[in-house]
Amino acid sequence: MKSFDGEAFGKEVVAVVRDYLERNLSPLAARVEQLESRVILSGGSGRHDKGQADCPHRGTVGAGNMMTVDDVTQVDVVLCEDHRTVGFYAWTNDDEVTFWTISLPMVIEEDAFEDLMVEWRRLGWSLLMQQA
Repeated sequence: MKSFDGEAFGKEVVAVVRDYLERNLSPLAARVEQLESRVILSGGSGRHDKGQADCPHRGTVGAGNMMTVDDVTQVDVVLCEDHRTVGFYAWTNDDEVTFWTISLPMVIEEDAFEDLMVEWRRLGWSLLMQQA
């Protein structure tokens, strides 16, 4: 009997999620690009406490100055409590932040999510930059 390969399974999950997101978000991204030449994100201040992945963020998101996609220097990712929603935090050097989520077509365990953190961050950047 062949043993379970968690790394291969994780890569397969990421590939499925990426494909799903690309198919479902591409039309939206194209439409937004048609409507806006530059996306303005509403920002807040203060870093998110990684221990509180309750999504949506209960803080200052959307309560401060305006920031653009070009201002973002870091993207952090959290798995929300339902294990079907991934939250993305986009930060600037001035600690301005914006937050968005995506819903997954499946439940993902926290360990599997953590093992793929690099891929989730890449996805967050990719989603953010599609809007630029």
